Amino acid sequence: MTMTNLDLLVITKNEALDDWCDTLEKFDPIAVDTEGDSLHCYFEKLCLIQIGLPGKNVLIDPLEPIDFSRFNAVLAGKRIILHGCDYDLRMLRRGTKFAPGCGV
Repeated sequence: MTMTNLDLLVITKNEALDDWCDTLEKFDPIAVDTEGDSLHCYFEKLCLIQIGLPGKNVLIDPLEPIDFSRFNAVLAGKRIILHGCDYDLRMLRRGTKFAPGCGV
């Protein structure tokens, strides 16, 4: 977990993601964006998850061996703001096994 003066948190480990989920649970809605490698790769994969919260930007590296169980559970119970949600939801499903909640 890395902090900079830009209020940027980079998560690459299970422990850091689990700790950060305590903070994430306090926010609703949550802005989520994903980046993948579909432009230059036949089998696209999730390469980056970006979360926007008031006063904090968070980058999660899904290429690291991270357990997304708790993260997915927290997101499933929240309103999520997405741009191009069909792509973002597809990437989250493939990369972390995320499935959105049903009208929570």
